[in-house]
Amino acid sequence: MPDDLLIPAGHRLLHIGPPKTATTAVQSGFHHNRESLAEQGVHYAGPGRQPMAAALAVATGRRVPGFGRDSEGRWDELVEEVRAARAPRVVVSSEFFADGDDDAVARVLDGLGAGRTRVVVTLRSVAQILPSQWQQLTQDRWPTPYDEWLHRELDGTLPDGTAPGFWRRHRHDVLVRRWAEAVGPENLTVVLAERSEPDRVVHVFEDMAGLRRGTLQPSPEDANRSLTAAEAALTRAISAEFRRRDDLDERAYHYLYRYGLASYLKQRETEPDEEPVTTPTWAVERAQQVGADAAEVIAGLGVRVIGDLGSLTEPPRAVGDAAEPDVLPVDLAARAAIGVGLGALRLVDRRERVTARKVARETRRQDRAEKGVRLREASVREIVGELRRRARR
Repeated sequence: MPDDLLIPAGHRLLHIGPPKTATTAVQSGFHHNRESLAEQGVHYAGPGRQPMAAALAVATGRRVPGFGRDSEGRWDELVEEVRAARAPRVVVSSEFFADGDDDAVARVLDGLGAGRTRVVVTLRSVAQILPSQWQQLTQDRWPTPYDEWLHRELDGTLPDGTAPGFWRRHRHDVLVRRWAEAVGPENLTVVLAERSEPDRVVHVFEDMAGLRRGTLQPSPEDANRSLTAAEAALTRAISAEFRRRDDLDERAYHYLYRYGLASYLKQRETEPDEEPVTTPTWAVERAQQVGADAAEVIAGLGVRVIGDLGSLTEPPRAVGDAAEPDVLPVDLAARAAIGVGLGALRLVDRRERVTARKVARETRRQDRAEKGVRLREASVREIVGELRRRARR
């Protein structure tokens, strides 16, 4: 492995995304190979594929949609885990760190230790991110048509990165500058996710963490491929229907749809002739200009760049005009139905486990109360006798 990429022992490798830049592959590779990581002296922080709740809490103050207030203290828990880790190197990865402003960046580095933190930013062409980001929004109860969303994000003057949402994450020059100024340009690495080298991002993380090549094998269950035009039309229609209903809460939506239908849908093998989401030419041209401007700025920041900054102007796979499909393949409809069913089972299972924990807590509380009553009613002689019996055990 290249020695100049390996971070020093005792340091933390912080991956901040942003979204749609091979983050799922990286996180899946770390999460599903924890035993091998430990053998090689690396600790991957957080209990799951990524510490979403912790990152959201510190970066934005928000909680994970669909979950309770128990997500609000997750950042402190993550910091404690990182500080207590005995492995020579610790890795933290979440694209939600990219949502943070200057104050949030300072909080993150203060928690992890600015002097012991190396930051990695993975980047992809904004023109390629546009269809992927819109597809993600359709899975988050955003029923806005693609063309309408594009006009909202791209019309008018070029975004300056100060607005929340899409451009806070994807005005890449502003994002890199924000973190480079906080951690020092010598401590920040930009990695370009390019079609010509699909394995580059994962290999860079292996080299920086001191892992053998091939360690970070992602799980097939974490497949995060782009949706076809028909799949995106289906998810958008379902999002619109969810918004019209008032008898399904946020938690039900996330289990039935995001963790059920959408997750199962992405495991479907698509046919070669299925149409992808197509981005109109005017939107691609504007996104390419944003990418060109970002590449020029990043080149002058003094940060380490792995890959070709010129790739930030690469177009998406499908460019032109295309109407949204109004007919769905039969196997797609079948997958959708099964996915919702699997999500429902997960939701029922979770509610049963929550109920069981509540019952167990109440039972323990009642037992303690009954023991207290029995103790108060016992005589001094009985109490002394009980203490003697316990002492002899």
